[in-house]
Amino acid sequence: GNGNGGGIAAKRLDEAIRAHLKSTSSFPNHINVNVRIYADLKTISLSAQRSNLVSKNNQAWSRCLAPFVASFSQVCPGFDFIDVGDHDVVAIKVAENFQFYATDPRCKRIYFGVSTSIRYLDLLEAHSNLGNKVVLVFSGSVNEQFRNLGFEHSEFLKVFHDVERTAVSVRAPPILIGKEVDIASSVIRARLSRLLPEPGHSLDIPVNSSRHRLDPILELPSNDDWSSFSSKFAGGKNPCNNFHLLSRCDGQNCQYSHEPHDNASRRVHLYLARNLRCWKRGTCRDDRCFAGHICQSLVCLQVGHRAKPCRLPLGLHIQDLEV
Repeated sequence: GNGNGGGIAAKRLDEAIRAHLKSTSSFPNHINVNVRIYADLKTISLSAQRSNLVSKNNQAWSRCLAPFVASFSQVCPGFDFIDVGDHDVVAIKVAENFQFYATDPRCKRIYFGVSTSIRYLDLLEAHSNLGNKVVLVFSGSVNEQFRNLGFEHSEFLKVFHDVERTAVSVRAPPILIGKEVDIASSVIRARLSRLLPEPGHSLDIPVNSSRHRLDPILELPSNDDWSSFSSKFAGGKNPCNNFHLLSRCDGQNCQYSHEPHDNASRRVHLYLARNLRCWKRGTCRDDRCFAGHICQSLVCLQVGHRAKPCRLPLGLHIQDLEV
């Protein structure tokens, strides 16, 4: 109910994970434990109030768990409780992180918090070959389909307990061991790769059956790419689109930066430009246009419609992506 509760929860969770590792395997005590919790703070705050976990007199009801979230992230170096502002984004973040750590050889164990929701059942079934690398963490009533997956499971009784929930569904987040890296969902990227043209395609302007312009599949920048780009342009001018992407700005009276790009900066720059809408939308036939004509957001593709924080208009969220 107070800000210190988050820190207490983080310590108990760290202790529970280390105790389980010690009891079931030969991992050293100094192993790094990283915890990533993604949530919609407004939704879980409302759920906490309806479950009488916080005072109903709290005027800032939509963010009443903010002190808890902040203290959770402060106590242990590898612990982060992240408000992503939308429950659909939560699902994307969970899937992306799980898929990365599932294939990362540096990650030795994944503790995955499972609730009564079957939202992540397909994700777990697709990685049933991971065996004892995955431990499902149960709390209270659990859908039997999770028990039938064949993964080891445990309950951290000093950390989690079930509460009666009304109207708002709170989905359990993943608990991950390994280095945090933000990657694209491999399932969605595979779908795009099968449908959209690759960069450097032979068609002049690819279109779908409705004559709506399609963009080549967008290469997602890595965390290192973003860091390189941010450090290069921090506190200075933004990069010039015409110069870097069209090679046609002479620099006279230009208020934007012409500082040379490395490969990392160019990937980020092109990604940002593609997330700006083209004013001609799907009717554009300018082969020099670097703006976006379709949405390639992983979040939007996952939910099947425009989702926060995407700023591209509804007309660019199309389902027919085949040339």
